Amino acid sequence: LIRGLMRNEHVEKQVSTRTEREKRGVRIWKISPGRNARYWNDFRSQSIVAIGWNDVGDMRKIDDKNKLGEIVDQKIDYSAPNYTTQQLWTFYKEVSAGDLVVVFGRSSILGIGRVGDYYFDDKKESYCRRNLLEKIF
Repeated sequence: LIRGLMRNEHVEKQVSTRTEREKRGVRIWKISPGRNARYWNDFRSQSIVAIGWNDVGDMRKIDDKNKLGEIVDQKIDYSAPNYTTQQLWTFYKEVSAGDLVVVFGRSSILGIGRVGDYYFDDKKESYCRRNLLEKIF
């Protein structure tokens, strides 16, 4: 390590070849499965975590947070569009495969899992934006 610090070019090369995920490490996210944990049984049985606001559509088609905000303003009749935009953006762009989620009920931890890949299930009436989840606890 000290030898690497003395040769800055070596350290810079190592850092630049690391992925963003390696640079930031594993994140831990708090997720609530709906009001009063009403979707917990579905989350657990399907090995998923999910988020609603289905009218926005598949997030893989949106690459800009401002564009997402415009879509939320147009499609969601809700008094807090900035909150909705932030929640959707965080779920899709920041929660990454390998991160950990702690699923909370009203006053307790219901489960802990490792996030898998994002997918959009347009056949679901609610909570169609989903990440696969490997159960840990």
